[in-house]
Amino acid sequence: MAALKPATVHFDHAIVGGTTTIRLHFEDLAGPAGPRRSVFWRVADAALDAPPVVDSFVAPHVFYAAQHGQDVRVRAPMSRGGLYNMQALQAFRHRLEPRWFLRVVGVEPDAVVDAARPAGDPGLAVAALSGGLDSVFTALRQGRRLPGDAAHRVTTLVLGRGLEPFEDGGGAFERLLLRLRPLVEASGLPLAVVETDSHMVGGRAWPATAIPMTAAALAMFSARH
Repeated sequence: MAALKPATVHFDHAIVGGTTTIRLHFEDLAGPAGPRRSVFWRVADAALDAPPVVDSFVAPHVFYAAQHGQDVRVRAPMSRGGLYNMQALQAFRHRLEPRWFLRVVGVEPDAVVDAARPAGDPGLAVAALSGGLDSVFTALRQGRRLPGDAAHRVTTLVLGRGLEPFEDGGGAFERLLLRLRPLVEASGLPLAVVETDSHMVGGRAWPATAIPMTAAALAMFSARH
């Protein structure tokens, strides 16, 4: 069987009308998601600069490419650590499920950079909120700074919408928000909802992509956290 042409990924970042949107545009993508597809992440925040690297946005979609044995070219910078971790995760999944993830595919970015934090970085953080016990514990513990000076400097709770590879119907998300409202108020932290349709590509490799897709929602804030 002839080798597949690598898929190409383009990245863009825009702030319009108080909303920050990040998109990945795929070309020559194999399988049912291709050959051309765009996915987005957006959040109502007009002050989010472009992230320094695109590792977290690319990672879930690399798992989809691995299902088809297709290498990936990324027209944006990625970090050395991100590339290493992506290869290690692929190798782990391939060994567990070689018939599902055909091989460890190559990921070739335009540039490989060291994504060190700048001097004077204030050490701010965000925390994922899903409504599960562990995320609620984190929100309350860190938001109320119960560990004292050992607490992380969490400024925002982040809830993802559209991460799952199944349709959100019947008002389930609205009911979740209603249930979370008193917990968010008790934490003393604002809640940001990141909407995405990245499940159209990355979700096709679910559940291997559950954590990488969550990390992508958090990475919306990575230029300042």
